[in-house]
Amino acid sequence: MNSTQTEALIAQIREQSDASLKQAITQIEDLARSVDGVNLFIAAVANLAFAPEGSASEATHGDVPAKIEVLAFYLYPFFGVSNNSKITPWEVNKCIESLNTLVTMRLMGSMFTDRANPEVNEVEDIVIRARTQAEIVRGSAY
Repeated sequence: MNSTQTEALIAQIREQSDASLKQAITQIEDLARSVDGVNLFIAAVANLAFAPEGSASEATHGDVPAKIEVLAFYLYPFFGVSNNSKITPWEVNKCIESLNTLVTMRLMGSMFTDRANPEVNEVEDIVIRARTQAEIVRGSAY
């Protein structure tokens, strides 16, 4: 694969991750408008964080703190917007699926940010990688 093909592939990956990211955000926001954002947050966190004793591990629940922060970031503006306090399992599952996509695509997008740009120097590349790692390790949604 030559550099032109590589750049085209990276651009395509970035476009697809951006589109998936926007769709996931829209789905979460639409859910938050239709049901109470606080109840949706609580239900999603309960489904993400709690597991039978001995079944949760770093492999299955290591990213939960980061996901909770990201979900809080996107749901907070919708707290109190809807008076519909009933949350269905379908809505919780849709929220978690969208959240998983959102977190994955944020990482995918950040990994391929500026990769096709020849002006990015090694220091900037290291900063991009450090930010990506810090978001997962520390769980920062900011």
